[in-house]
Amino acid sequence: MPVIAGLVLWNRLPESVPVHFDINSNPDSFAPKWFAVIMIPVILAVFQTVCCIGVDYESAKHGSSKKIGIVSKWIVPLMSVIINVAI
Repeated sequence: MPVIAGLVLWNRLPESVPVHFDINSNPDSFAPKWFAVIMIPVILAVFQTVCCIGVDYESAKHGSSKKIGIVSKWIVPLMSVIINVAI
């Protein structure tokens, strides 16, 4: 979803997109547009996959709560949307 939004807005984005902000919400780190639109969501998707595998492994090994597993699996997708909207 964030990649699609970035591609739809591609022509409206600057060539250098702020990707990190200081405590006062001032941008202090920039990345090329392609990295911010495509690579950040891809990196987060890979991280999400690793997290899901880890949660499933721990759940099977220790019988963890399903609620904790569900919350753990939704943290990265929600953060991905929030991060990409902020960028």
